[in-house]
Amino acid sequence: MQEIQLKQVQRALTFFDALGIKYKLITPEGEEFGVLEVKLPQTRRPRRPLAYPMGEVRKFYRPFIDLNATIGSVQLVPAGDYNPEKVRSGVSSLLKEQWGKGNYVTHVVGNSIEVMRTA
Repeated sequence: MQEIQLKQVQRALTFFDALGIKYKLITPEGEEFGVLEVKLPQTRRPRRPLAYPMGEVRKFYRPFIDLNATIGSVQLVPAGDYNPEKVRSGVSSLLKEQWGKGNYVTHVVGNSIEVMRTA
């Protein structure tokens, strides 16, 4: 930073101090002025590893679900080699999108999921 630029910065800082303004100024050379603490931007936490590749479970259970099912009808969705609770979670997500919250019930029976449309 040139000397003339530094003088103008000092002049501005004196003015800020007189007004009671809190500030943090960092020059291109890295010289710091002021009392405020500089916080670095937070980095996102890494995503936890998936149990199965993205979309694999949905691709498995999707053919077993009839979205045009009548009220009171029961559908049986096998879990296959997947964790039944993972399949149930995915089925519930799909049905919530299609039928709405509270319009179906699910139940895990052995290695299958029973689905009944209620409204």
